[in-house]
Amino acid sequence: MKIAITTLGCKVNQYESAEAAAKLRATAQLVDFNSFADIYIINTCAVTKEAERKSRRLIYRARRLNPLAKIVALGCYGEIAADKLKNSGVDLVVDNQKKPDLLKILFPDTEISASHSRDIVIRPDRTRAVVKIQDGCDQFCSYCLIPHLRSVLKSRKPSSVLREVDLLTKNNVQEVVLTGIHLGKYGIDINSSALLSKLARDLLESTNIARIRFSSLEPTEVDEELISLMSTTKRLAHHFHLPLQSGDSNILKAMNRPYTADEYQAKVEHIKSSIPNIAITTDMIVGFPGESEDQFTHTLNLAGKIGFSKIHVFKYSDRPLTPALSMPDKISAPVKSERSLRLRKLGDRLAKDFAEKQIGRTLEVLVEKESNHIRQGLSGNYLRINFKNLESNHPFSGKIIKVKIDGINRDALYGEVV
Repeated sequence: MKIAITTLGCKVNQYESAEAAAKLRATAQLVDFNSFADIYIINTCAVTKEAERKSRRLIYRARRLNPLAKIVALGCYGEIAADKLKNSGVDLVVDNQKKPDLLKILFPDTEISASHSRDIVIRPDRTRAVVKIQDGCDQFCSYCLIPHLRSVLKSRKPSSVLREVDLLTKNNVQEVVLTGIHLGKYGIDINSSALLSKLARDLLESTNIARIRFSSLEPTEVDEELISLMSTTKRLAHHFHLPLQSGDSNILKAMNRPYTADEYQAKVEHIKSSIPNIAITTDMIVGFPGESEDQFTHTLNLAGKIGFSKIHVFKYSDRPLTPALSMPDKISAPVKSERSLRLRKLGDRLAKDFAEKQIGRTLEVLVEKESNHIRQGLSGNYLRINFKNLESNHPFSGKIIKVKIDGINRDALYGEVV
């Protein structure tokens, strides 16, 4: 029995696919998704219309690879379009809550044993791992479908997270990325003391993990303890991903975001003053219903003032069940595309500005690739670094080393080991 799995969307989906693969590995042979398989599993995404299109394309690809295969759709898109997917050739739709039961659903006669538990042993070439610590979102931003599908807040017990990170460390993982649907809500469903900053401190004190990174946080949920903790150690990656979405306070209010433009800017300035050379990355939505040219200009201006190291730009997309779906004054596709292009160009310039500021600095780099004397890795402040290793018999892969940055070449900085 050959099974192929592929994943769209967020890091939570990536983690849940890894869980499913680990359980299925004890029963079947896992193969590449572009290979012949008896069962194809697509962990779908529905955050945008484009994500839905990608999900459908993967379904059609699987059917072409093996017309007789069983095709399984997991996740968010399946929850809102189960009938449509079945009419498109999907044999089985499994929603988010039933993902942990996928093995039993596919093979009901299988005895569930310890051998089907999540396998945390990482491939020898992997030095970073995603660790899901939280599920659910109750923010209900007016454009977002996810809270309608995953609204129940659920946090892992700290002891469970510590145990997994400890095991990953013993399997040579150097960096873990803590992730969740609404990561900043970690712990509030357990008790008031089990917050993200407390978990981060426990991980630093109780495990030997070399680096911890946070996937995405609301600016309002970055508390003083977390800022203080990060300022004292590089084991917490000096990088926050803080979705802004718009630089105009009226648009933010219509989006039901929990801050104004001024409050966001003040929080980022405080973080930057407390943690020098930290990377702040963000998400932006262009073309939200009613967004005027002046309001979009506010977004451009605020992004320039903050100096993001990377901007992920999304064109607004109508989503079912959301208040924004019925809002008037929808922005035309050409205008959304034009604004997206302008914001992406600004993002590219800001990214280059941030990268150039690293020249002359020494950064700690987790080495992930080695070929022809060139090593490549990721710094704590989320930059790609290339460097030469003149001693070809000296392996650096999987280690965190110090690299002095000499310059920038296209998409990456370059330097030398110190």
